[in-house]
Amino acid sequence: MAKKDCERGQKGDKGDPGELPMVRAWSEDDVSYLGDVVTCEGGTWQARKDTSKKPPHRDWVPLALPGRDAVSPTIRGTYREGETYGHLEVVALNGSSFIARHDDPGLCPGEGWQLIASAGRAGKPGPTGERGERGLPGQAGPKILRWQINPERYRATPLMTDGSEGPALEMRALFEQYHTESSGD
Repeated sequence: MAKKDCERGQKGDKGDPGELPMVRAWSEDDVSYLGDVVTCEGGTWQARKDTSKKPPHRDWVPLALPGRDAVSPTIRGTYREGETYGHLEVVALNGSSFIARHDDPGLCPGEGWQLIASAGRAGKPGPTGERGERGLPGQAGPKILRWQINPERYRATPLMTDGSEGPALEMRALFEQYHTESSGD
């Protein structure tokens, strides 16, 4: 090869700015020519040659392939049995996080849920803090005002000074035991 063949020539004049062809929607009624750009089913394609074929096809080069709508997880907070949950909803339960594999995933944890973050082990206890100041005395709790007696059910229910009812005393078993013991002389 001669030295003359490897030398660079002078820089040429600046050319006109390049332009992409106008983009049009592909139509089966139209012929596309070399370099034409079309959109078809969410993608953008450029013809490699004159063609009437629908993209994607070897007559076309993809400029932008069709995508799909993105979906993102939704944080729902602490899991509550009985709530309705949908696909990709995230819940917290006992220090762990779970994501629903599909709509109506059932009880968590379970087959319809994927563990995404597990609760770690408890750390070492920290140093004991200083004792705080003594708090103010609390309000007095309610007292029994009177008893409501239900003789048919052998039940005594305390009625409290705050208007509430305390837990009922079921007395039937006590009376039956007394009757058995006292009549067995």
